[in-house]
Amino acid sequence: SDEDKQKILDRCNEVIGWLDKNQTAERDEYEHQQKELEKVCNPIITKLYQSAGG
Repeated sequence: SDEDKQKILDRCNEVIGWLDKNQTAERDEYEHQQKELEKVCNPIITKLYQSAGG
């Protein structure tokens, strides 16, 4: 849905902004950002696959 698409785009933009400001961050900080992004994206991606008959 458009709402799901916007959620993913918003979160991606937040993470990109964080990456731009934290280029010297530690590995665990990067992994935390990745996990937070996955929390938003994974349920939406799963829903897409299910609706496509996957």
